[in-house]
Amino acid sequence: MRRMSATRRPFLAARLLSPARRLEPGRMNMSASQSPKRASLCTQSTVTAPAASATSIPTCLSAKSCRNGTRCGSPNPNGRRRRELQSHVRRQNYFPDCTGPAISSQAKRSQFFENGPGAKHITARHGMARMARIIFLGTAAAIPTISRGLPCVCIEREGGLLVFDVGEGAQAAFAKAGLGWNRETAIFVTHLHGDHCLGLPGLIQTMSMQGRGRPLAVYGPEGTAEFVMTNLRMLRFSPPFELSVRDIGEGAIHHSNDYTVSACRADHAIPALSYLFREADRPGRFHPDRARALGVPEGPLWKELQRGRDVPGRGGTVRPGDVLGRGRPGSSVGYSGDTRPTAGLERFFAGCDHLIFDSTFAEEHSERAGSTGHSTAAGAAALARNAGVKHLILTHFSARYADDTIPLAEARRIHHSVTAAADQMSIEV
Repeated sequence: MRRMSATRRPFLAARLLSPARRLEPGRMNMSASQSPKRASLCTQSTVTAPAASATSIPTCLSAKSCRNGTRCGSPNPNGRRRRELQSHVRRQNYFPDCTGPAISSQAKRSQFFENGPGAKHITARHGMARMARIIFLGTAAAIPTISRGLPCVCIEREGGLLVFDVGEGAQAAFAKAGLGWNRETAIFVTHLHGDHCLGLPGLIQTMSMQGRGRPLAVYGPEGTAEFVMTNLRMLRFSPPFELSVRDIGEGAIHHSNDYTVSACRADHAIPALSYLFREADRPGRFHPDRARALGVPEGPLWKELQRGRDVPGRGGTVRPGDVLGRGRPGSSVGYSGDTRPTAGLERFFAGCDHLIFDSTFAEEHSERAGSTGHSTAAGAAALARNAGVKHLILTHFSARYADDTIPLAEARRIHHSVTAAADQMSIEV
């Protein structure tokens, strides 16, 4: 057994022996100046645990301690090399004949998916900056299998992560995908069945042990805040970063300057939500020759124009419309969670670029799908066709099927572009 480094032992001792912070149903606020044994409470269905003081937890563990090579908040001179080596190991495992640099891995990933419908959505765009991608960390229903973990899907976008459902073992899938622990992150839980939420306490604890310092936001249906607080209380654990958990309903629930996440009621056996990620419309193509002709020098002012802001030029103000082409609609990604197909969801996902939909059963088990609040692959395809969805992604496969051949074939008879999700698969948006 490898001996624990001297720098690691005091950290673990401090975490394990520190007094547990009391958590109660309702909202919890705790500042760094308050005693860790006390917290001010109110009756709102939100829990917020602000970050502890900067001296209470190191922002970066030693090179020996950061065994996964993940980014943990501050520079680590050995971390980059270690991440490169582990990334190479992952490529070797997934593509055994891959011995070249990352571009070789991408090329083989392209070959791996080139024969199936929907391959154009999966193939990497070499030489282009990737704006966003969907990463599947778990695609099984109810119980994990050898090849599929429990539900967890991420949208990686400009350094941040949007996480939809957190099934058991999600933190292991996070590590395998190399997603890191200290990124700007928001988590969206569809419902409180174990296969969709039991990985959340473990993920929060792993983020804490990896030195996360950024705030973490969690959204879910009624009962989500109580679920998280109860688990943290029973585990006698309080994260060192700001944790905000909110019970939400329908409508826009999370947004930034250039995207919004909305929720819609799903039709499952218990209260459940479906989610829609939608980018704001993007500016049109930038024309450098027009900018130069108007006296705008290359550099920061070009970036301002591409962001939609006016800048000074040779003859006065230059507006974005003077140098940009026609605007482009932003991408959209829908995530159904567990649900029967409904007219409301059809309207909610209308025109979606990528729709990840419950495909638990094949048509031979359609009655069971209806009675348990799930969808068949054909039902998902019919909804996607009626909603004008461009690309349907099947997920949440029952373990009764040896593979996804039958559900995929049934869906492709109805919709023109269908992909069956697999663990660790990524799709560019």
